[in-house]
Amino acid sequence: MALFLSRSLHKIDKKGRVSIPAPFRAALGVEISQGLALSPSLRDDPCVEGGPMSRIEGFHDQLARLDPHGDEYFALASVLLADMRVAPFDPEGRVALPEEFIALALLKDEALFAGLGGYFQIWNPAVYEERRADSRRLARASAHLLGRPPGPRLVRSSEGD
Repeated sequence: MALFLSRSLHKIDKKGRVSIPAPFRAALGVEISQGLALSPSLRDDPCVEGGPMSRIEGFHDQLARLDPHGDEYFALASVLLADMRVAPFDPEGRVALPEEFIALALLKDEALFAGLGGYFQIWNPAVYEERRADSRRLARASAHLLGRPPGPRLVRSSEGD
């Protein structure tokens, strides 16, 4: 299973090609030969989500449990499958970002890659930093969901008590 971690800033060339971070390429393992599955974010964030084709196959398996004529199926399939683009890697480890995704993510000459575990996002660096402060506040408030109390842990010493 691919595991995408950390953040990385990369230049976008005039042809819309961007180098995928080396650790992300390594995380793809043998799936790298299938290229990257890219799609608009399901959230209202101006970013592109990317990951291995196995992630998309997982979406397809989950969609198969829904009524194929239902509104939920149509909405999810429209974003997860119909809007999906597969971007092959070139020999230098770059992919060409579709123009529609460059526009969606407000990308210009740089792309910020943010690893989110099983997938990653591609952001305009300035927009990402604006959203990051809100995400940090929410993460602190949500830390209990991970079984950890928010904030630093206090360690009391038994010396001098």
